[in-house]
Amino acid sequence: MYHLQTKEMNRTITGVAGAIYGILQKHTQERPPEELVVSLSHPLHVFIRHSSDNSRPTFSSIYLYLYTLFRKAQIGLSSTLVVSPHSHRTSMPRPTPFTQECMIAAVMYLQQFLEKTGMPFTQASWERITFTCVMVASKSWDDISCSSHSFSLCSAGNFTLRELNKMERYLLRELDYQLYVTSHTYRDVYYELKEIWTNVELDSRSGNPLAKTSEIVSKFNIRPDFGVRYIFGVNEKAQRTQPEIGSGIGTLSSPYPNISERASRPMVRQTLKLERRGMNVSRFMP
Repeated sequence: MYHLQTKEMNRTITGVAGAIYGILQKHTQERPPEELVVSLSHPLHVFIRHSSDNSRPTFSSIYLYLYTLFRKAQIGLSSTLVVSPHSHRTSMPRPTPFTQECMIAAVMYLQQFLEKTGMPFTQASWERITFTCVMVASKSWDDISCSSHSFSLCSAGNFTLRELNKMERYLLRELDYQLYVTSHTYRDVYYELKEIWTNVELDSRSGNPLAKTSEIVSKFNIRPDFGVRYIFGVNEKAQRTQPEIGSGIGTLSSPYPNISERASRPMVRQTLKLERRGMNVSRFMP
């Protein structure tokens, strides 16, 4: 049962990563440059990550970020639970923060937040906005959830507990504390994300989606706000014709079964690091 839940969760994370990737690409490529800047005096500047690395995240790196957050929350929650010696441990379900419903709700909160604030979703802001939406979704949807302090420890020092609390307050205020999602809306978003995880294929070099034709993409029932063209790499055909420098040197084998062609090198390296630390990173593609 747990294996099936994990497999379903991996698929969901793939769909969520695709939606986040598409939204980010849509913002950075279709919005004017002046709209992508948030002034220091703006209240929402707390969502901006201060780093010298201005490279755009790949589809694979976004997936790995979400999966690592999911695993850290599971490990952190499991270590804080106290099981009574009189309880029947074999019959107790394993604690599962970040359920499938939580991840889907996080995408909806993220989309609503961007629509209401006009906040640019770029390489400088996507991590903090995504992290906050996932945390709020976990607190409101999961039966068992981590505290804000535990979540801040999962950020690997990217922001403090004080900054996380501030981001949570801003997010809830912009959403008007309306975290309820109708069954109709949830169903629509679920099937849109399912379209992503069922049809997406990754380039082994770049870690981004392989190009598909516009005719095929137009048949997908996915909202334009998710940047469906970018999720399926429609605009990247020209880039694929250029050979990558050093692409044939030092090929790494993928730790994932049957997806060595689709796993990017950065993702493989990071996966090997996680497995050396004792984390069982299972394959994420259906």
